Amino acid sequence: MFFDTNKILKVFTTFSGIGSAEMALKNIGISHEIVGISEVDKYAILAYDAIHNKQNNITTPNKETMLSELKEVNIGYNFTTGKSEMPTNISELEKLYVAHKRSNNFGDITLIDEKSLPDFDMFTYSFPCRDISVAGKMMGFDRNSNTKSSLLWECERIIKEKKPKYLIMENVKNIIGKTNINNFFKWISILNSLGYNSYWKVLNSSNFGVPQNRERVIMISILKSANQTYSFPLNKKLNTYMCDLLENEVGDKYFIKESKYKHLKNNLPHQKISYCIDASYYKGTSLNGFLNKKRRQLVQIGKLIQKGFESNKRIYSSDGLCPTLITGNSGNSLPKIKVEEDNDFRIRRLTPKECWRLMGYKDEDFQKAKDVGLSDTKLYERAGRGIVVPMLEEVFKSLFYKEENPAHNEYIDFFEQKDN
Repeated sequence: MFFDTNKILKVFTTFSGIGSAEMALKNIGISHEIVGISEVDKYAILAYDAIHNKQNNITTPNKETMLSELKEVNIGYNFTTGKSEMPTNISELEKLYVAHKRSNNFGDITLIDEKSLPDFDMFTYSFPCRDISVAGKMMGFDRNSNTKSSLLWECERIIKEKKPKYLIMENVKNIIGKTNINNFFKWISILNSLGYNSYWKVLNSSNFGVPQNRERVIMISILKSANQTYSFPLNKKLNTYMCDLLENEVGDKYFIKESKYKHLKNNLPHQKISYCIDASYYKGTSLNGFLNKKRRQLVQIGKLIQKGFESNKRIYSSDGLCPTLITGNSGNSLPKIKVEEDNDFRIRRLTPKECWRLMGYKDEDFQKAKDVGLSDTKLYERAGRGIVVPMLEEVFKSLFYKEENPAHNEYIDFFEQKDN
């Protein structure tokens, strides 16, 4: 066993979101302590606190002091819109301040003094994909380019100073695409110079028990002095399908007007795996766009079987997979499913809870986030920005628990791979 279970794994997470890595560690029984996080999105901070922290009381200072402390590390600043989302209501401000403090949140990674950080064994950095994803702005992540994705390079000084044993990176598949691969190699080279061996692979959540077609590059870096290698987990057979994760009762607000799809009723294809829904999906979609452009589409429907729900005669797909969930947050930007009703069908969006289930998040965590004040829009957004938890669980199991791995080692030396 690589990890001494008599010890507590100390973890620092950056671009933390609602804490997918924390969920995975907890689910597989790794004793760990989150010594700090780095997050600026106020909705993520509120949800993170509600999900992960004991709700102990925190003494709050006066309004001016709270505002000063939060603004000092850019909490509540929306870098996408360039506007502050700092609460003006005192009770909401206090709630955000308490969530920030309870999480030991260091805020904006660009402002972190790496020398002031506590020691930790594992560092996670799921940095923004907006400028890397084919569905995003495609501005790249060159150092000093000031793109959101270039925040990756801020991690270098933290890693150099703290030298944690393990580094965990997650990002979209296009990070190894032709426009980004050189920067990806540069990053691996830097980690090599800092004393790390790096192992990476493209993983799809549908191969780890979650019916969502979500491909992500996962990279595990381990200090060379630790004398530990890594092999990625093998794929698993998918036994849970989207129909198993659907809510029994769904409000009318999630359904699409029949007039928008009536003329195409007999022409919808039946697919097991959907096309990838890109980050521009929030701009809206149509059935024509789905059929002709093969993008921004409905969830694909395979062979139809009756799957419960006898009371309202709804029939769901037995093998449909969800498309990739994204951060787009308008009504039209969400995956939609086809629901059979008396030999006819209607089309609706996935609900926020269904999106969370398709990330492997627990219903109780969804409820905590909802109760703390996240709207449907923000609940959708948090799902689209997360990491699929069951996939992370298997990655962590391979890192901490497996003594013997099959001949499935995906480690490729950086220089060897570059030559190829």
